[in-house]
Amino acid sequence: MNYTARKRSTDIVVSVVAIALGLVLIFPVIYCVLGAFKTPAEFLSPRLLPSSFAYTQNFKDAMHQAPMLRYMLNSLIMATLGTVVRLVFSICAAFALTHYEFRGKNFCFFLILGTMMMPGDNYVTVSRLGLLNTYLGMCITGFVSASQMFMLRQKFLSVPKDLRYAAMIDGCGDLRYILTILMPICKPIITTLFVQSFITIW
Repeated sequence: MNYTARKRSTDIVVSVVAIALGLVLIFPVIYCVLGAFKTPAEFLSPRLLPSSFAYTQNFKDAMHQAPMLRYMLNSLIMATLGTVVRLVFSICAAFALTHYEFRGKNFCFFLILGTMMMPGDNYVTVSRLGLLNTYLGMCITGFVSASQMFMLRQKFLSVPKDLRYAAMIDGCGDLRYILTILMPICKPIITTLFVQSFITIW
């Protein structure tokens, strides 16, 4: 078997295994979607597919028993606000840790990493701040992410600093450099962190 045929066989095996693992991981979601169209009697049967996708009483009952649309709107607001603020803080902190020199920089970095071992939610603190039952109270504990700061710091370190020096010579300030040069270069990791953060907060 030549190299091309062996590589093709390996690619096929890897693709089949990846698809199989993907189906296993996504099966609970598929089952929930299909189950939403089942009648109460069909839930007791082992069949996967509902007899008809026209049965929508489950959706009507869910909307009647709880304000689902309001819950979804709350989740959307929390996820969007928390993700945007978290990314802004992470980008600013990562930029400071990679482009500025100040006393205690390494200590601050390791202190930030140390917070990864602490629980993120703190009901007592939010309560004492008088932020219970508010969007800010629900989002404030997720405004800072040590893991995102760490990942962005590592990415920023890989960007040549000569770009910043050249931008400074052309009269480009730090904020403009971040928005027009650094962020476009780091768009893949920023997009990944945005999606990951949005899903986590949701």
